[in-house]
Amino acid sequence: MNMHMHMHMHTREEIRSCFVPDLRIRAAARTASSAADAPMPPRRDFPMLGGRRLKPAFDPISEDEPTADDLRWSDKLWNYMQEASPQESIAEQQKRSTVMGEITTLFKAWVTSVCESKGVPHELAIKAGGQVLTSGSYRLGINEKGMDIDTICVAPQPVTREDFFGSLQAILEDHDSVENLSSIPGAAVPIITFDYDGINIDLLFALLPLDAVPEDFDVNFDDVLRGCDQGTEKSLNGPRVTEMLTKACHTGPEPQASRPQAADLRQQPCYSHVRAPPWAARAQVRLLPRRRALHPPMG
Repeated sequence: MNMHMHMHMHTREEIRSCFVPDLRIRAAARTASSAADAPMPPRRDFPMLGGRRLKPAFDPISEDEPTADDLRWSDKLWNYMQEASPQESIAEQQKRSTVMGEITTLFKAWVTSVCESKGVPHELAIKAGGQVLTSGSYRLGINEKGMDIDTICVAPQPVTREDFFGSLQAILEDHDSVENLSSIPGAAVPIITFDYDGINIDLLFALLPLDAVPEDFDVNFDDVLRGCDQGTEKSLNGPRVTEMLTKACHTGPEPQASRPQAADLRQQPCYSHVRAPPWAARAQVRLLPRRRALHPPMG
């Protein structure tokens, strides 16, 4: 009897061992079938920048379209911002573009003159080039009245930072369109700030270890930072991050979404063009692509 029970139990264990793998195979097959029947998520094209693809670190939380309440509150916030911080007219925006063109021409002529003063042949001095980049609100297309233009002058190695705060500053001080000029060479990000034809300019300087800065210079490639000093890295960080924002938020009015945060920062007693709270500004800027990645349709 005991032997019979032992044989019976042994037989049940053998049967169970034969069927469990089969049940697992069936479960896996059902899972695969369900996955195949599920609708495919929409294909998302991620933008390229500086030779790399800007793919979000996290999958979207929701890809639902905005609700009626979402749209209603967005309209209310938009209408409020139009009154609290109105944007410039087309003529005022064109004036900013004209000012930036004049500053670019002035800077490139200065680069040529500095190169020639240091023994560079005239033909090579002209080819030394130089670039004027912008970042921040102006580059994002947030043209609110009274906002400054963050401007970065990129020069080749015959030019030095001492030249920037020496001969270029002297040229600006003598310029008829320049007022209220001040400079801070010892700041973490050295800067010359002034009003050009009534428009406030924050002028930064970036020095590249190159003999020339060509017209097709692309600041978005990481290679441009090789051999640069800390001041140059920090100056170039502005246009690099701003360009990344324009690519990451490539559809919809996302850059405009930073206007309420910027308006709030300007109301803080510690805010100024030179001593703005960096943690607050950076946090608000980083919210834009993060929101775009987590809620693509809503922006």
